[in-house]
Amino acid sequence: MMSNNAENEYIYVMVYGTLMRGQYNNGYMDLAQAIYVDDVVSDLSEYRMVGVSNSFPGIVAGDKKFEGELFKVTASDVVHYLDKLEGYPYMYDRGFITVKSKTSNMKYTALVYFLTPMFIKETKLDLVSPYITLKNDVYKWN
Repeated sequence: MMSNNAENEYIYVMVYGTLMRGQYNNGYMDLAQAIYVDDVVSDLSEYRMVGVSNSFPGIVAGDKKFEGELFKVTASDVVHYLDKLEGYPYMYDRGFITVKSKTSNMKYTALVYFLTPMFIKETKLDLVSPYITLKNDVYKWN
């Protein structure tokens, strides 16, 4: 269990799909009182973006990068709002990765949600989706 102090500390969270600004689940970021920081891209080429019923994206192991948006969110708001939306821990697991700013040389350690092996096994994933583009070896949800 986190102490009260840890729950109120900000962490960086990278979102890459429906939680981004202008997307239909961005209201959850408002509820979590998330503060937009920057547009970012994953630092390592270890990912593949897939669609889930062409409704939302997920990240799985692969050989490309992916882009999204970086927000500051309190740990308690991650647990209260984002974990519930992301179906943590069944649908999505979470972990920290290094991301790079698309506007400066800054690097950040950010929490990211990844599709779980169990969910992948039980769900039809769209390896090609009209909402996912791949340009210069970087995936983007549109």
